[in-house]
Parts: sequence; C-alpha cells; structure tokens
Amino acid sequence: MDRKRLATWLPAWAAILATGVGACPAMLAGCGAGVYDGLGRTQVTKIIPIDGGNVVLGQARFTIGTNTLDVPTEVILSRIPTIAHTGAYGPVFQIDVPSGNVFHQDATFELTVDSIGANQPTLTLGSLDGSQSLAIQQWVPISGSVLNSNQTQLTGSIHRLASMTALQLGAIVKCPPTTTCPAGQACNSGACQQCPTGSTCP
Repeated sequence: MDRKRLATWLPAWAAILATGVGACPAMLAGCGAGVYDGLGRTQVTKIIPIDGGNVVLGQARFTIGTNTLDVPTEVILSRIPTIAHTGAYGPVFQIDVPSGNVFHQDATFELTVDSIGANQPTLTLGSLDGSQSLAIQQWVPISGSVLNSNQTQLTGSIHRLASMTALQLGAIVKCPPTTTCPAGQACNSGACQQCPTGSTCP
C-alpha cells in the first residue's frame, strides 16, 4: 500500500476503533447502536450461573439468588431513555430473558433515583408489561417495594418474569390519597400515569 493510501486509511480505521471503546460521536448516529448513547451504556448482557449473580447497568442492579435458575441463563438489562407511556420518574429499565418460567423464586431489582425531597409524593418501583398495546398499558406498583430513608434508592422483589420474557421497570409516583397527579395524568392502578384510551384526565 503506498503512503498516500495509507495516510487515508489509518485515520479512518482509528476513528472506527475509537467509537468502539469510547463515546459515540453525534455525527455517527449509527455507531454502537443499542449499546451506547449520549448518557452512556444502554445495555448489558450477562450469563447468570445457577448459583446466582447480578447484572448492573447505571443506576440499576438486578440480582438473582442461588437456586433461582436450573441452568446458566442469559439476562439482558437495558436502559430505555424514553418510552411512549408517561408516568415513570427517570429512566426506564428493561429485563429480558430467553424464555418464561426460568425463575423458581423472586429476584431483586434496585434502582437509584434522584431525591425529590421531603413532603413530596412517594416513589415506588413499578412494572410495565411492554407486550401490551399502548392503549391499555399501565404502570403497576410492585408490592413490597421499599424507598430508603434518603429517598435515593428503591428496592423490590421481581416475580412476574416467571411467566414472561420481558419486563420494564421504573420509579413511579404512588397514589392516592394525597397525591395530585400532573396535568395529562391520573391515578390509575395505584400510580400517576397517562390515562388509558377512552378515559379523560383531569
């Protein structure tokens, strides 16, 4: 290869390699698709052995205990910057597994959130079944979800993956009785969120 071609070829490949190990330049919108965005990594894939383990991505940690799995299982944890269904406080995370009924006991999901201060609406972990149509999707508070005393971390048990392969999770505002939901939202299924189709929000 002559020097002229080499001088053209090397910078191009250097740029390609750089996108694989660092931030994806805005001008190259397609590079690292599904892996990185302007806020960092968007997806982690990990094989969890039968003795358990965890998958961590940004503010989220998904922990699977011993005796939960029969065989090593691939778990994908993704951060979704925006979703069509309004109601989550902060980013939404999705857990994917290859098939339903792979968990024999509950797993634990932890989510770090920005504190909303004292005397503010109470946050809880919520789940959203992304397989349902947008018209009927509803955030549902996760029973037993706990917000720590600093209002910066939510923890809850995840059991619905026993019967499904994907679940979206996020921080949601509990209601009622004292919460006034934002305009365009109403208290449905125990959480402030967009109105179901056919319903009128206050």
